[in-house]
Amino acid sequence: MEVAMTLYSDDVRIEHTRLLDRQRSIYSRFHEFMSQPGPLTKNPAFPSSAYLVAWYYDLSFQIKIKEILSQVQSCSPLMVYPYQTLHTTISDFLLTNSVDKPAGDVYRRLSSVMLAISKSMKTPSIRFGKVLVNANSVILPGEPDTAFTEAALVIKTLAARDGMTLRMPTMSHITLARVKSDASEEVAKQLTRLVRYIPALGEVKPAGITVGHFTLTDRDFRFNQKTDFPL
Repeated sequence: MEVAMTLYSDDVRIEHTRLLDRQRSIYSRFHEFMSQPGPLTKNPAFPSSAYLVAWYYDLSFQIKIKEILSQVQSCSPLMVYPYQTLHTTISDFLLTNSVDKPAGDVYRRLSSVMLAISKSMKTPSIRFGKVLVNANSVILPGEPDTAFTEAALVIKTLAARDGMTLRMPTMSHITLARVKSDASEEVAKQLTRLVRYIPALGEVKPAGITVGHFTLTDRDFRFNQKTDFPL
C-alpha cells in the first residue's frame, strides 16, 4: 500500500485538484438555487440501484445527522435517507435505472479489494459545511483532504486489475434527502429557510469504508447487502 501511494502521488494531486474544482462548481449551483429558489422537481435518480463503495461514519456522527434529518423530514416532498445508511460515495458500479440486483460475483470482488487495503489505508478528514438545497436534493457539502482522493485512486486502480471500472468521486458530500414529487416555489423557500438555521458539523474522520449493493426509490434508500471495513 505504501508503494502504491508513492507511485501515484502525482496522479493524486491532479485528481484532488479536479475533485475540488468539480465540487466547487456543483456547490455554487446549490448556493444559487438557495439565493433564488424555484420549484422543486422530482429527483431523476428514482428508481436506481448499484454496487457501492463509500465512506461510512461512527454512531456519534450518525446521531448528529439524525438530528438534522428530523428537521428536514418535515418537508413532505422529500424522501429522507435513514441516518444509519448515510455515506460519502467513493464510487458506484453497474448503476441501473431498476431495483434488480445484477447476477455475478461483483460484491465478493469489491470486498476482496477492500479487505486487501483497508488496514493500511490513511483515514481522510472531511470538513462538512452547512446544509445545501437545490431543486431535487438536500446535501451536506464536504471539503476533503488529499487522503480522501488518495484512497479513491488506489481503490479504482486495484479494482481495474480485476476488470472493474470504478469512477473517481464526484464530490465529498453526504446526500440527506431527495425530492420525491414536484412542489411549488413556496415549498422550496420554506425548505431553504429551514436549513439555514442548521449549523455546520465541522471536521470528521470516517470510521471506514463500506461495500454493498443499494436500491433507491421514492419510498426509501436501502442496502441489500453490506460489509463494513473499519480503518
